[in-house]
Order: sequence, then C-alpha cells, then structure tokens
Amino acid sequence: MKLQDLLRHIADNVENGSPWYSGLDVPEHYATFQDVWINHHSIKLATRTHMVNGFEVPAPESEALTRNNIYYIPDASNLAWYVSYTWVEDEADKRFLVRRLVHLTKESAIANAKAEKGIDPYSESE
Repeated sequence: MKLQDLLRHIADNVENGSPWYSGLDVPEHYATFQDVWINHHSIKLATRTHMVNGFEVPAPESEALTRNNIYYIPDASNLAWYVSYTWVEDEADKRFLVRRLVHLTKESAIANAKAEKGIDPYSESE
C-alpha cells in the first residue's frame, strides 16, 4: 500500500468521525497507530467486497494497473475458474476494467467466478 493511500484513508475517517483504523486490517491488540508503527507491524486496507448472488466476495479493481502487472479475470468455463493476463494498457485491458472483471489475485477471481454461478466460493466443492 502506498503511504498516501493510508494517510488519505485515515484522514477521511477522522473527517467523517469514524475511528482512524476503520476499514484497515490492523492487529486488534494494538490500541494506537504508534503501537503498530513502533512494533513494525504492517497494516493494510481491508479488502473491498461486493455481493454476487448473495455471496460477499472481493470487489474487482476500479483503477488502471501499472504496465506489466499480472491480473486475473473470473472465467467459469475454465477448469481453474480464472484466466490471467498482463496489463499492457491496450483496449482489452481497458474493457475488462470497465466491465469490472480485473482482480489482482487468483483467489479473488475464483471467488467471483464461483459466486456468479451460485456456488459458495468458500466451500471446498466445485
């Protein structure tokens, strides 16, 4: 996570009256940001989610990726439930992004593909 993303998130929460850590994945036993900072624990934004056929799954990316990043598209016709691509900033990449298909992890793409078909994305069966 970029530092400016973390600081913007914290500033937005403070401005809205929410706890600074709202929406962050922070170890619960650390009460303050100083505790996390001093002990060198990493924090990150909690995964954004959305509902697909009644299942809460990771949300797709909404911003363009950096050139040459690998990304994943949900694909129920593929045995693995996803296909991977490299971001080259072409029309296909942009179309996938606009159609909300771009995921940064295989697991996220798989969960979305299964949910689209009404299959519990967190069960072991396919």
